[in-house]
Amino acid sequence: MEVPGPSGGTEPPPPPGIPADTVLLGFARALRAAGLHVTADRERTFLEAVAVAGLGERKAVYWSGRATLTSSPADIERYDQVFTSWFSGEAHRSGRPAERVSQPVRRAALEEGSGAGAEPGDEEAVAARASAHEVLR
Repeated sequence: MEVPGPSGGTEPPPPPGIPADTVLLGFARALRAAGLHVTADRERTFLEAVAVAGLGERKAVYWSGRATLTSSPADIERYDQVFTSWFSGEAHRSGRPAERVSQPVRRAALEEGSGAGAEPGDEEAVAARASAHEVLR
């Protein structure tokens, strides 16, 4: 089985011991790390699409992934970047995962009485209160 090459043709198969599914799932997970909403269902659909379209052709893998792993036109530029990087071998040579942009998360305390005396001017004060104890109703 051959994997897509950087020039649009084909390259030899991955080294022994690395199944093509592993390479393809690694690509899908690299897309997730780059910020695309890639679910397990989309990964499975991608593998099925590549099996039908043909793993040996770069164009078939590209379009199979683009059709199954992107959610909107806004994803296409990042998809193209990750695809080029992954299948040209740059992602493997760098030895580090793609950078992930994440938003800081502010957490509210769950203890009784916390949050009741918010400082004046604290614009990010949490308006809701919760208990640290679970209540089943």
